[in-house]
Amino acid sequence: MKRENGKQTSYETTLQSFRDELEEAVCLLAEEEPESAQLLQSKKVYKERIQQEIKSSFDSFEKTMQTAVIQLFSALTEIANLQPDLLSKQVRQDTAQLAAFPKALEESIKKIKKGAEQNKSYQEILGVSEATMEAFYQAAKYLYEHKQYEEASAVFQLLTALNAKEPLFWLALGNSEYFCQRHESALIAYAIAGHIDPFDPTCHLYSCKCYEELQQIDKARNALDLALIAIDGIEGQALLVQKIVEEQQRLSLKR
Repeated sequence: MKRENGKQTSYETTLQSFRDELEEAVCLLAEEEPESAQLLQSKKVYKERIQQEIKSSFDSFEKTMQTAVIQLFSALTEIANLQPDLLSKQVRQDTAQLAAFPKALEESIKKIKKGAEQNKSYQEILGVSEATMEAFYQAAKYLYEHKQYEEASAVFQLLTALNAKEPLFWLALGNSEYFCQRHESALIAYAIAGHIDPFDPTCHLYSCKCYEELQQIDKARNALDLALIAIDGIEGQALLVQKIVEEQQRLSLKR
């Protein structure tokens, strides 16, 4: 956290206030716990555990976002050597605005609430251009292709936060999580991608691999069934259908 003259910044103060309010709300819920749960642990112990979990969640979120920004800027710098046109003036302006955004959290929250009421994405609320989103995606892709999966995952999380309606971001996040051996997280990302674009079988094919890694063969085969449903009636998919059927037969031998 950055501090100015030894004092908390507006961002830190607002974040701490939000944490306190969240802890208070959760602790109030603890008062309504069933008697059987209260027999297992005192309210004081329960509250302390909840407070620790909230702090841990916030710390994890902040660490992820810090990693995302650092890795994003680093990858953009390296890509600029190969693709000078990628970092246009607009992209640089959007990037600077995005980096400064959390420091004005109070104003940010107002903008987010107003934008949410209009069903806008964070990308639209922040005014981030498509050119900038493409540059960010290329940076994340660069990290992924260089097998920096942890860093790629952080940047793809940032991209899904900016525009949660883009299935490609979710697929890429799922792939990054897969190679980080976080298969359940990958499955969530794939599921969201499939919800956004139900006619793309890719998410189901990737999900199949995750389920197989988790030794959940029935679910893996079910994912292949969903892939077949997604492409049912679509011309030019005969070869893919054949491969999916062969994969189903392979998995049936593992049951």
